[in-house]
Amino acid sequence: MCIRDRYEALLYLSRFKFTSEHLKYIQAVMPYAEPEFFAYLEAMDMGSVKIHAVREGKFIFPKEPALTLEGPLGAVQIIESTIINLTSYPTLVCTNAVRMRVAAGRKTKMIEFGLRRGQGPVGATMGAKYAIMGTFEGTANTLLGFLSKGEIPITGTMAHSYVISFTNESDLGELRKLKGIDLVDRANHYRNELNWTHTNYSELLAFLNYASCNVEGYLALVDSYNTIESGVKNFLITALVLAEVGVKPVGIRLDSGDLSELSK
Repeated sequence: MCIRDRYEALLYLSRFKFTSEHLKYIQAVMPYAEPEFFAYLEAMDMGSVKIHAVREGKFIFPKEPALTLEGPLGAVQIIESTIINLTSYPTLVCTNAVRMRVAAGRKTKMIEFGLRRGQGPVGATMGAKYAIMGTFEGTANTLLGFLSKGEIPITGTMAHSYVISFTNESDLGELRKLKGIDLVDRANHYRNELNWTHTNYSELLAFLNYASCNVEGYLALVDSYNTIESGVKNFLITALVLAEVGVKPVGIRLDSGDLSELSK
């Protein structure tokens, strides 16, 4: 495991305090408790609690203590669950990120795309942060880029909803032309020349439109309809058109199917 995130645990401890609102609620659900108990909670802080932890980012083995709390039993029991949550989730994501890095190698650029399946908006944003800690180079989570004040690079591609939103050539509008070249005309030229007229035409239009908007970052999502028979071929058609204006595509994105087989 790759251990993270002691900072969040220390921040939690430094700010820990039962407010009057907290105490009022606890009194309502525990009316049988003695007044001394609530006075005890009101006076409680974590100043006497000590944390012993392995160095952040260090690898540890099963059954090896990652973090130990030392302090008054009552205080430690109250914060136990939160401390475990603040360290186990970061450690989980960071460890998985590192395992992906080991599998992919140092030369492969890895981008985090976990927002849609994260544990809620906050959990997803924090998960993206921990993926970056685990050697990912960027994220599609714009909020994290903002919160990091630009230190964490943001990137992304087109969405399936974007690809399927195109219906005819008029959808491109002024973006039909790039550096004086009619993208649709040139794409149809290559489409006919390669005898790939069976590809999904609306998908091709979406690719051309995206390429016109993102000249230096054209990366196509190719599995909206048929990955091999439509998406990849439409990507290649668009790449040939871009080559005429001196632009090299970044690559493709696969979201479904047998990723191992399709990526070969």
